[in-house]
Amino acid sequence: MKCPNCGIEFSNKETICPNCGIDPTLFEKANLASNSLYNKAINSVNSNDLYNSIEYLNKSIYFNKNNYNARNLLGLIYFEVGQVGEAIKQWNTSRIIKVEDNLANVYINDLKKEPKQIEEFNNYIEIYNQALIYIEQKNDDMAVIQLKKAIEINPKFVDALNLLTFCYLIQNKKKEAEDLIIKVLNIDYNNQTALHYYRELFPDKQRPDAPAPVIINKVEAKTSYSQSGSYTRLTPEDNKKKFGNNFHIAEIISFVIGGICVFVLMKTLINPGIINEKEMKIEELQNTIKKSEKTYKKNILELEEKVGFLQSENSKIHSENNELKKQTSEIEVTEIIQSAFDLNKKGKSEDAAYMLNSVDSENLSPEVKEKYENAKSKVYKEAGRKTYSQAIKLFNQKNYADAKNMFEKSFIYSLSDSPYLADATYYLARIAEINQENELALTYYQTILDKYPNSNRVKIANSKIQELS
Repeated sequence: MKCPNCGIEFSNKETICPNCGIDPTLFEKANLASNSLYNKAINSVNSNDLYNSIEYLNKSIYFNKNNYNARNLLGLIYFEVGQVGEAIKQWNTSRIIKVEDNLANVYINDLKKEPKQIEEFNNYIEIYNQALIYIEQKNDDMAVIQLKKAIEINPKFVDALNLLTFCYLIQNKKKEAEDLIIKVLNIDYNNQTALHYYRELFPDKQRPDAPAPVIINKVEAKTSYSQSGSYTRLTPEDNKKKFGNNFHIAEIISFVIGGICVFVLMKTLINPGIINEKEMKIEELQNTIKKSEKTYKKNILELEEKVGFLQSENSKIHSENNELKKQTSEIEVTEIIQSAFDLNKKGKSEDAAYMLNSVDSENLSPEVKEKYENAKSKVYKEAGRKTYSQAIKLFNQKNYADAKNMFEKSFIYSLSDSPYLADATYYLARIAEINQENELALTYYQTILDKYPNSNRVKIANSKIQELS
């Protein structure tokens, strides 16, 4: 029998692979489930059902964490609805799983070629976050201005469209809110936030018809890298919590009916013959006002009770979501560490170091962070030495541009006690001299004196500083 995970041949009598420890039968079933969910996601995308597509793809990755195709498609969908940070996370993970012949490399490389687009993504995320601040301050007018700017940059930014819908609802602009809801549902047919707003706005009306099907390869694959690619989302429950309910129903009713009463009184003064009739109408209108006020107060009490419940539920969900994200992140880091060890054993220390270098270790638990640091100390030592050796060869071949990049790369993978650091700094200074960048060369030579005073390069560094100065 051949293991479907590591490829080793073992006896049919064994049910567990002796090399990697997996059950081949269960492994195959998990892969089949993952592929089936991936296919369902494609069908959902073709029907503009991005909400269920995301659900299917996350489940697909749960069954097979190495399903890089599912991660690539999930990244495209996140990018489609404006969640650029989540898209980049999926593509980076995909590139770690499969280094070559992977579309994720194309997406990430396209990002690096479009610095203007990266700036635009940063801008609309910052604008969206500013709108959230205005919402918290109950300044809906300023929030609307910011959200319109964000949507102008990215017309498919679903979270911004939903938040703008909410602002229009609290301003009682039902037509504008309806237009935005339809727009969101054309992008994502089962978007739960948009459907919630639609049911609130039209409780007795059937939801809009599904948009025409699209073709999967029409999903835009333009991407942009952004360190600030994360932002806070507000659910409908959050919106009620943050902003409250401000429809001014009582004032509107009182104003309209009050105007009618004034009109009746004026007519009575002009025509005394119909006083009794008018007085009866006034009394009738006053009773209408009292009934309207009672109904309004009843609705307010019911709404406050509902808001309290939703606030409690939202707080619970928010707490559970944060914990789940933390656990998921640490699971991924643990998998990266193990993959790096495996690559290092196969002599691919540079690939292993590249994987470890992509990890954000700031928010890791002490246990996982210790594993990560131990992996770095073992992998970086070999990767840095190999990178430095390649740089020397390129320098001797007078390929100075590639040599410079390789020397700089050796610093990334170096440890504090690496013996080649002073020599690598020296060669970078030499390359700077060759390129007639004397100020840069002086900086490198001075670095040798400051950081590596016991190096055998100190004497020549002093000589070069005097010569170039």
